[in-house]
Amino acid sequence: MEIIRRNRTVVILGRGPSHTDYMTENIQCETWASQSTYDELPLRDRINKVFRLHPEELDRPDNICGTIVTFSAIPINKLRSMFGDLFHSSAAWMVGTAIVTGYRTIHLIGIDLFNKEERGIQRDGLFRMMGMAESKGIDFKIGIHSGMYLHRQLYGLQDFVQEFNIKAMEIKDGDGDG
Repeated sequence: MEIIRRNRTVVILGRGPSHTDYMTENIQCETWASQSTYDELPLRDRINKVFRLHPEELDRPDNICGTIVTFSAIPINKLRSMFGDLFHSSAAWMVGTAIVTGYRTIHLIGIDLFNKEERGIQRDGLFRMMGMAESKGIDFKIGIHSGMYLHRQLYGLQDFVQEFNIKAMEIKDGDGDG
């Protein structure tokens, strides 16, 4: 039986520079992190679930204040049937798990993926998964300090926008044609 969590929100927390947004925002919801994020950030008291997805993490002592999640608790077959082979990072497994367990809003904080050479495939897969989920009404929140926050002009319109802005300034300064 599928679990439905209507109006439920989860934060997926990473170690990227934008993790500091989590320290300043007052987000009251469940928070998930990978084992390495849990180990490195001073936010342990706010993390509810720790995902151990690497073999070297499985034999660690359980001195974690939240729930430990391993691959045995992740609906791998269901996720792969929904999203294919887009799972190139711990964040992708956590996002997929949040989607299939009924979360409606997912905050990605500290999931920055700045380095395109190292993180490119992770970033592309995660963006594709997010697009598929958004088409089903799931809302993603990405902080403006994240490397995943992309604000670019539409292709082909950059010259038009620049020309429009120049003409608008000319009109404002009284130097326009009409």
